[in-house]
Amino acid sequence: MDEEKFLEDFINQFDEIPEGVNMDTQFKDIEGWDSLTALCVMSMIENSYSVNLLAKDFQENHTINDLFKLVENKNE
Repeated sequence: MDEEKFLEDFINQFDEIPEGVNMDTQFKDIEGWDSLTALCVMSMIENSYSVNLLAKDFQENHTINDLFKLVENKNE
């Protein structure tokens, strides 16, 4: 799995592209993050990476890198 592609896919789920976002960004702190964005990210991960995430995965993980590693581990 490619971190850069994952980050790009993640960022593209926002209505307005957030600035300064990187893999260490806490996704809940991104301007525009809300429950709809979380659903869009869940859908993107399911469609692009064939991994189903649960709401608790967003509660237990904090950065985009945390989600990346979770998806990478579930994708092995």
